Amino acid sequence: GGWVGGDHNRPVSKLAKLLGNPDGDALVEELNKKFSSLPAEEQPAALLKWAAEEIPEGRWCQVTSFGPSGLVALDTMSKMGVLDKTQIATVDTLHLFPETYELVRTVKKHFGLDKLQVYRPEGAQSREEFELSFGAHLWRADPHLFDFLTKVEPMKRALDEMSTLVWVTGRRRSQGGDRTALRLVEVDQSDGRVKLNPLANWGKDEVWGYIKKHKVPYNSLHDQGYGSIGDVVTTERTDPNAKNEREGRFKGQNRTECGMHVAVSGDSVQQMHKRAGIVRQGYEWEARERELSAAVGIQQVTTEDFEDKVINSKGNVLLEVFAPWCGHCQQYAPTYREVGAALRDAAGDLPGGILVTRMDGYQNKVPPQHAAAYPVKGFPTIFLA
Repeated sequence: GGWVGGDHNRPVSKLAKLLGNPDGDALVEELNKKFSSLPAEEQPAALLKWAAEEIPEGRWCQVTSFGPSGLVALDTMSKMGVLDKTQIATVDTLHLFPETYELVRTVKKHFGLDKLQVYRPEGAQSREEFELSFGAHLWRADPHLFDFLTKVEPMKRALDEMSTLVWVTGRRRSQGGDRTALRLVEVDQSDGRVKLNPLANWGKDEVWGYIKKHKVPYNSLHDQGYGSIGDVVTTERTDPNAKNEREGRFKGQNRTECGMHVAVSGDSVQQMHKRAGIVRQGYEWEARERELSAAVGIQQVTTEDFEDKVINSKGNVLLEVFAPWCGHCQQYAPTYREVGAALRDAAGDLPGGILVTRMDGYQNKVPPQHAAAYPVKGFPTIFLA
């Protein structure tokens, strides 16, 4: 699914018209040819200088997560004196490392970025608020929905609200994965905006050489073995000799992109919003149900404490595995509470007693070593052990 709404309405076409070029795609080819012919070390400054001189103020934006490449682009614009000509935005996923939040404060002060615009997931100002709506482990249950809500949607909202035709990214070919074919100038196939990748042809050594030489502030986690830094829930340390700089991202998910830079069709955006609505309603129900269950002594189980509460329990265990958005689970919940209350009252008559538990099986899985004994084929599933 690409751009919908007529070619002349594409941001790249509007940009071309502003610059006196009748063809947006031809403009992109012309720019790539012009700037890729320069030595790699000159490309960032030249491309950013062109943007500052040619693109109307307010119509281009640097979008940064304050990674090394983005910081080099920021410093380059600062030294050129053109920071006042661009808008600057970042997405706070609400799941960043404390060190990242500290870096943002440092960078704002270092560059005088009072104009920095911060976008967050819709309807949430904190991780706690987000988890109330979508659960504590959405990143594990549905990584694509998590990325859509915490990165893709806020990013799209930022670009729309800022009326952005062109955005500057810190992506590089040397980061590997889907980025190996990156060009200096490209058109986002989902919305027709132009992306400038001024450091596309720089390597890791060039980036870090610049940072050290110009004393640019950077994330202290880089000194602790993190090659690429994203959300605290999906980022891990990397092998310093790893070929792919981003391999520590999205641990266990066999991908290197969050979706922010991947074309998304209008249909799939609609589907994501619909899925988010279903999940949100489910966790609104679950917030109430959890309190009601706790009131009759039913305990919550997670992947992390499954071993302790279920496997190592000295007595009997009744376990319900449910999904908050599951209609059958919601209908069955009052019955399960009644069972829980009755078993609690009769616990003294049962040899070894009984622990009544429930586990959100959408965001928690039975640990692999116990999956054969506790096969979950659907929701709700009840086990007595």
